[in-house]
Amino acid sequence: MKSIILAAGKGTRLGELTLNNPKCLVKLNGIPIIEYQLKIFEKIGIDDITLVAGYKYNKLNYLSKKIILNSKFNDTNMLYSLYCALEKIDGDVLISYGDSVFDKSIIDNMILSKDDISVASDLRWEEYWNSRYLDPLSDLESFKLNDSGYIEQLGEKASSFDQIQGQYIGLIRLNSNGSKIFKRELKYFFSNKMINKKPFKDAYLTDFLQALIVKQIKIKAVEIEGNYIEIDTIEDLESIITKQRVLTF
Repeated sequence: MKSIILAAGKGTRLGELTLNNPKCLVKLNGIPIIEYQLKIFEKIGIDDITLVAGYKYNKLNYLSKKIILNSKFNDTNMLYSLYCALEKIDGDVLISYGDSVFDKSIIDNMILSKDDISVASDLRWEEYWNSRYLDPLSDLESFKLNDSGYIEQLGEKASSFDQIQGQYIGLIRLNSNGSKIFKRELKYFFSNKMINKKPFKDAYLTDFLQALIVKQIKIKAVEIEGNYIEIDTIEDLESIITKQRVLTF
């Protein structure tokens, strides 16, 4: 299995902490965020790791990992960064965001999935988002499942809690057939220049996943219960729940 970590972002909401470093090198309990992921992948035995970098990419050289540069990081979003790593989407692949910290148990569950495309879904989203936002709906996205546990809708702005049965945490697992599907559809939407009613360059991974669902490509939700955090703001770094969760990793 190989890993692709999307780490091209500037992290402007982290203020001075990202003036001289990419977002993934912001320290949590004295350790750069990305190193939590790398340590877990090392425990699992994943050594084929590619970082898709952009902002201050040279600061990542000390990690001694393959770096693919998204030279258009200022004007593109997550999906474009993944497209930059198209050559690495082959066989069994884990795709993750460089600003997340998650427990090894989550990866273990993802690896057990038998589906072509699997996405981690947090069942304890309400507790986590209530700890981060006074109005959780201001940030929450839709995430609806059918009776078989496949995703029917995700990534839209949620107008009510009825649209939310979990939350996407930025972690995707592909088997060899799933990689073929991802590669084929990435090429298609890149050439089309539009996806989910927005320019390809501006799209999130959730836009891509939703576009696959519209094409009736099955995406399995792998249920998890917490044990992960994402760092977007100073408040995320300083929150009590962040400190509690990270101590368990």
